[in-house]
Amino acid sequence: MKKLISFFTIAVAIPLLLMAFTPREQQGPTTDQYIVIAWNDLGMHCANLDFSNMCILPPYNNQKAHVILKGSQTSLPTVMPASSGVYVTYEIPGNTESATKTNFWNYSQHIFGVTLQPNIGLTGFGMTGTMLKSDTINYQHVEGIPITAFPDATPTTSTPYQLTLMKAYSSSNVLLATTQSVIPISHEINCVSSGCHSSELNILNAHESVTGFNIANKPILCATCHSDNALGTPGHTGVPPFSQVIHQKHGNKTNDCYKCHPGPNTQCFRDVMHSGGMTCQQCHGTVSNVGNTIEAGRKPWLQEPSCGATNCHGPNYAEEPGKLFRQSTGHAGLFCSTCHSSPHSILPSEQPNDNVQNIALQRFAGSRFYDQYPVSHCHGRKS
Repeated sequence: MKKLISFFTIAVAIPLLLMAFTPREQQGPTTDQYIVIAWNDLGMHCANLDFSNMCILPPYNNQKAHVILKGSQTSLPTVMPASSGVYVTYEIPGNTESATKTNFWNYSQHIFGVTLQPNIGLTGFGMTGTMLKSDTINYQHVEGIPITAFPDATPTTSTPYQLTLMKAYSSSNVLLATTQSVIPISHEINCVSSGCHSSELNILNAHESVTGFNIANKPILCATCHSDNALGTPGHTGVPPFSQVIHQKHGNKTNDCYKCHPGPNTQCFRDVMHSGGMTCQQCHGTVSNVGNTIEAGRKPWLQEPSCGATNCHGPNYAEEPGKLFRQSTGHAGLFCSTCHSSPHSILPSEQPNDNVQNIALQRFAGSRFYDQYPVSHCHGRKS
């Protein structure tokens, strides 16, 4: 009997000892003193899905984040600087790879002059990784995540509003906080659709009379000839910018922004202003106006509608001088998007996933911290 008891004791003890020394992923933060807040820079990113003929935009998505040490009744919160050693990792649960969902990697060398490993984007970042730290502003960021709109489990079903998982760690690799942020991506930028072009080859064939254009050199990057500030390409001298050409060419055919900008299914303008009845045209003007203002000297992507315009919110709610909303910072160096979210998804959003992060932080789907909720989790308090 004693031998049986001893055997039973050993049999139980061994698995327990093995469990004690088996590395396990941390299931949650070990402290509630920190929060991490993340956001996308534009509220929507577009990308071609098929690159065999032409490329307007590659798979390229961005995320930014602040890590904040909560305050207390006697101390203010602190936005953690790069010197703190705190770092943030990113991943997209349920979407671990893109290389089987688009043929971009077959043509990256021809289009952009770089040979990329599968699932590595144009800036060298993949579907998971560690964000870069900014030395001048206390935030972390990653640019060029090569995500598609197709999760692993449903590789033929477009899901434009997927969620990241961001994890903030201390310099000693202790998990401090986690959050989820929308990483928006749509492939509705496709020129081939009902009532539009019948094929991409027809679009390219229409350029046959253009000096130097060679359709045999496809796939063609539109921004090679037409400058595009979204991609940072200078284009060819004397050739109008891509945005100008597209908007002026199509302005007399439609005033429906969703014919190109995503889109009838994606519905990328989904924020509180849209809920209040605003349209794209109330900020950007008509499709023709977008192109005409570029011809008159406006720089597309770099000069856009201003929150501080006199016919909008006015100077008391303006961006920083010379900067766009997505570039501007305010309270304690926080980006405007930290609390209000990204352009086109200003909180509260009609898209439920946009609201996930701030509901987790403050239990309601409004602008983070400041409106409707009298005391902020950011300050380490609850009402």
